[in-house]
Amino acid sequence: MYTHYSLSFIEISVLLVCAFLLGVFIIVVITGRRTYKRMVDESPIGSVTKELKELKIRYQNEIEYRDREIHILKSKF
Repeated sequence: MYTHYSLSFIEISVLLVCAFLLGVFIIVVITGRRTYKRMVDESPIGSVTKELKELKIRYQNEIEYRDREIHILKSKF
């Protein structure tokens, strides 16, 4: 009913090395993504993208405001 698992020293070593390599890979990927985002934000294209996002948000806010005004005017009539 109970199973007994036994691992040799070599198997344990291989598992630890794989775990270490996986951890290093994850750290490198996360650091690389942060560096890439920072480079994009600092580049001229990144600043243009940021400005476009701000304009889009401002435009959406204006549309919502005008929709509310239209709704209020329609409810008055």
